Formats: sequence, C-alpha cells, structure tokens
Amino acid sequence: MSHCFWSMTAWLALLALVRFVSPNPIIACSLIGNFVVFDITSYLPDALIPQYEGLRNTVLSWLEVFGVGNSAVDNSAESNRARQALSDAEHSLKLTRDEEKEAKENLEDLFDPEGFGPEGEWKKLDGLCLEKDTGDYTYEVCLFDEARQKPNKGGSSFSLGKFSSWNKASGAKPGELEYYTKQSYTNGAKCWNGPHRSVELVLTCGVENALLSVAELEKCEYQITGTTPALCRPLDEQKTKDEL
Repeated sequence: MSHCFWSMTAWLALLALVRFVSPNPIIACSLIGNFVVFDITSYLPDALIPQYEGLRNTVLSWLEVFGVGNSAVDNSAESNRARQALSDAEHSLKLTRDEEKEAKENLEDLFDPEGFGPEGEWKKLDGLCLEKDTGDYTYEVCLFDEARQKPNKGGSSFSLGKFSSWNKASGAKPGELEYYTKQSYTNGAKCWNGPHRSVELVLTCGVENALLSVAELEKCEYQITGTTPALCRPLDEQKTKDEL
C-alpha cells in the first residue's frame, strides 16, 4: 500500500509540476502523456511495475477523454505532414515564379533590337555553327556563342573569342539592316607575345548560312566573311529604300 501511495504521490507531484509549467490543463495533460508514453519500467523496482502499469493505464484513459495522449502523436504526425505540404507548395510556387521570370526575360531578349532583332529574326540562328576549311586550319563560328580555330593536322584548337556585339560602327543603329551586317567575337585565347584573339564576322545577304573566307588582318585579329538569308529583304522593300 505504501508503494502505491508513494506512486500516487509521485504522479500528483508530477501533475503539479507540469501545471506549474503550463496552467492550460490540455497542454498539462499532453505533457503528462509524453511521460506516460515513455517506457520507464526499466527504471522501476519489479514490485512497483504492476502498480505503475495500472496507474499508467488510468492516466492514459484520462488523456483520451481530453483528446490528448496518443492522439498527440497523431496530431504531431499530421502537423509534420501539413508543414511538409506547405513547404512543397512554397517550393513549387518559387519554381513557377522563377520560370515565369525567365520566360519574360527570354521574351524581352527575343525582340531586343540589340540582340536577336526587333522581330526576333536572328533567334533561329542562335548556336548555329558554320565552318570554313582553309587547308591548315578549319575556322568555326557558332553564332551568338564562340569562334574557334582548329588545326587539321592535329593539335589543340584555340578560342578566337566569344560573341560580344553587333556592328559597332557609329552609323549603325539597332533595328536597321546595316547594324546586323557585322558581329564581333572578342577576348579569345591570348597569342604568344600578342593580343587576345578576336574575330569580326562580316555578313551579307545569301541563299544559305555559310562562311566564305578567312583573313588575318592583324596579328591574331581575324576577319571572316559569310552569307545568311536573314539579311535578305523583299525586292519591293529594297526598291523603296533605294528610292528614298
């Protein structure tokens, strides 16, 4: 009887302590539930285990009346699932917003006169690689990307520069045909005892996208000529321009 009384006294002390921590009876019972659910039989004398288990079952029945106890574990699991669902939804929303922002930026670039032209007419040539074999070397220009010099008899290839701008002449204005007749590729691999390699790509109207010639005008400064249908205009439009 003394053991039982001592156990009941211990439980009342525990209740008083938890109520001191939290005056809310529901929260207090939930805290007690955590103690009850925890397996402490391994710490009790064998003589007290039957009395503890009986008291434990009684307390658990009280907790069920208050809607806490084991249900607290279920509620915790539901809360974790809800938090995970919220985190997933926020992540999906962020991805959607990032994709929307990227699509908007791509659309602005597409119709940028200083980029792919006012009607986006150059976009279809983005990344198109053209080559010209000159015997010792093959010169490659990937439009809007990079120009390269590749030896035909083995050895390392060299970067001749990456796309940096359209025609930089003072009279060439974005949106006008003259502006799109030249491309600059700069900051390529450095020449021995010389500047960084660079390319000026000079384009004219032609029935196909092709490179025609390669010339080294200055040390490691190349001029490559080519043709593209993107520079061709309808005859009536050209006639009107000539008349003006």
